[in-house]
Amino acid sequence: MKHLKYLVVGVCIAIWIPLTHAAQPQAMTGMTAAVSSPAAVVKEGVDQLVGFLVAGGAENPQQVMAFLETNIAPYFDFQYMSQWAVGSRYRFLSPAERAGIQKQLRDDFLGSLARNLAGYRHGRAEYAPARGNLRNGPAVVNLQAYQTGAYPMRLEFRLYRARDGWRVFDVAMNGQSAALYYRNFFRNYFYRQRAQSQQAWQPYTPGRR
Repeated sequence: MKHLKYLVVGVCIAIWIPLTHAAQPQAMTGMTAAVSSPAAVVKEGVDQLVGFLVAGGAENPQQVMAFLETNIAPYFDFQYMSQWAVGSRYRFLSPAERAGIQKQLRDDFLGSLARNLAGYRHGRAEYAPARGNLRNGPAVVNLQAYQTGAYPMRLEFRLYRARDGWRVFDVAMNGQSAALYYRNFFRNYFYRQRAQSQQAWQPYTPGRR
């Protein structure tokens, strides 16, 4: 959880900074059809969030969460993120279990983001040109975020092109991936679940305490 906290703090710092350089799937409500490149997707999402924060939206936690759900969540493919995080076990899960894992990942990510939005100040960011497969993905948009009194943070947004546009499927801070964090989280979850199940069904052995 400490890893995720630092990652989310990094994302918060990045999205608090106004953009200075332009740098399967679910419906992308809140995204415009004109967005046609990975850098443009990042810019559109950042601009929406910056406008919300500058207007004082972060002062109300419920309002923050509602804004993230409506305007920021559509930029992410949480279904893809949850499928990758669970790995090979995903194909054995029921539709209800898949939906539950996706909801848990989505709620945890957006909840962490909402809790860490307050208290950040304007800084500056340097954006590198998007790289990778800029036609269909995966593509990467990198930025370097600066704040007074803090070390620069290197953030990396990874996107792929769905039928209805570009979607973010991972964010990394200084090389540490949110998707990888959730893969380790769910791996440990299933390991504990299996261990508890084996312990519950282990037959009684005479003389065993």
